[in-house]
Amino acid sequence: MIGRMELELKYENNINQILIREPEYIDYFNVFMVADSKTAKTRLNYISNVVKFIHYLKDSGFYIETKEDFSSVSINDVRKYLQYDDNRLIRERGKISDSYRYLRYFSLSCFFNFLEDGNSIEKNPMNKIKTPKNDRMNKKLYLNVDEVKQIEKNANEGNSNRTKLYMDHWQERDAAIINLGFETGLRVSAIVSIDLEDINWEEKYINTIEKGNRPRQVFMNKKTMNSLKIWIEKRNEYICEKNINTQALFISNRNKRINSQTIGKILRSYAGDLNKKGRIKPHTMRSSLGNNVVILTGNVEAGRSILGHKNLSTTQKYLEDSIEKQKQIANLNLYGDDNE
Repeated sequence: MIGRMELELKYENNINQILIREPEYIDYFNVFMVADSKTAKTRLNYISNVVKFIHYLKDSGFYIETKEDFSSVSINDVRKYLQYDDNRLIRERGKISDSYRYLRYFSLSCFFNFLEDGNSIEKNPMNKIKTPKNDRMNKKLYLNVDEVKQIEKNANEGNSNRTKLYMDHWQERDAAIINLGFETGLRVSAIVSIDLEDINWEEKYINTIEKGNRPRQVFMNKKTMNSLKIWIEKRNEYICEKNINTQALFISNRNKRINSQTIGKILRSYAGDLNKKGRIKPHTMRSSLGNNVVILTGNVEAGRSILGHKNLSTTQKYLEDSIEKQKQIANLNLYGDDNE
């Protein structure tokens, strides 16, 4: 899991660069988020958005030096900033994404919750600000069982719009990624972070780190394991030939650890007509598994278990039962074997 650690370190370094320049209360805000188990990436995004908001306030004539100074910020002031930021983005980019509005809203909400929690303000202006609509997030794309089978079949048989030269080098890797993603529901961030040492072949699981830095064992079925073994054999030959020193399970054609953008391109190259609307993303593999498990088993808890969603009502006594469920679900073989 060195890859995940490298990313976390990169985000932490970026956070520290911001904290050096900004007032001390931003440091306290970061500590507040750490206590709330927010990832370094989330904290970086939230801090960046809050800093932009603070700079706007200061440019608008607000005296903001301490946490208590935010008590003078009203609902209308927040609304004016949101409008100002919208206009800025339209001028610079020509449009504003729903995901940006969503992230900006939760960044400011978290910050004012931090101020309210510390009794720095009496009224939280974000309580009166409506959560922005995010049609893109609300309309997640789920592939049904037959559609997943088709993409896996394309990957396993090398049916892609890629060149022959590309397929000769990377088809086994692509098939392993697609089988792993659809069969386990791993987040793309976890897939790119896997190192060879994270795979336990005897117990048939992969050690991963979930959101909030929660360690988790993700179990594999026979199809996934076979696909990984085929790729690793090809991978080891390749890194020896190129004299590459890496523990990363998946590498790119640049001889570095693969990234999420590349995985997105890989997935779409095997999706064919299923990607007509251009909506298939790496997360589609995860969301499709969760959706199909719930539909085929009629058990919402089964979907929660295999995806590793955090459930506040789950206690330590259910841990062993959850692991057994994951083992059973991993062997459901929802999408069939390669020879079917």
